[in-house]
Order: sequence, then C-alpha cells, then structure tokens
Amino acid sequence: SAAGVVHWPSATAIAAHAPAFAYVAVLPTVAAAVAFNQGVRVLGAATGTLFINAVPISALAIATAQGQPPGAHELAGAALVGAALVMAARR
Repeated sequence: SAAGVVHWPSATAIAAHAPAFAYVAVLPTVAAAVAFNQGVRVLGAATGTLFINAVPISALAIATAQGQPPGAHELAGAALVGAALVMAARR
C-alpha cells in the first residue's frame, strides 16, 4: 500500500470480512497453542520443545508439496535443523 501497488480496503470491506478474519486468526492460533501445550504435557518439556524446531521442516515439506521447489539455502537450513534434532534426541 505504501508503494502504491495496492490500495487499502475500505472500512466496509473489512467489516464485511471481519468474521472470516477472526476465524482465520483465532481458531488456528488457539488450536495450535492447545495442541502444543498438550504435547508438552504428555512428552515433557525437554522433548516437547524439540518439536517446535520441526516447524521449518514441515513448512518446507508443505511448500514442496504445493509445487514450490526448495532452494539450496532452504535445504541447508532443513538439514541443520534435522541434525540438531537428531543430536538433541540422542542426549
């Protein structure tokens, strides 16, 4: 918007879509927080916290499944995260 490429939506357009915005913003956020907290409760804090490091790997897998080939820097990052998870799990 600042560059003039797109324009801000009108207040009526925002109000018309407010329920959808709330649904997309609140429901997945709450569901993710509840699921993560339950996982930490079941697995323990040390093991459960390791799973947050799998987020970049899952994002890479989803993007690849959607047809966006990963770049070399993304594969290197995924390899680093994977190696860190393996090393942490062996402790």
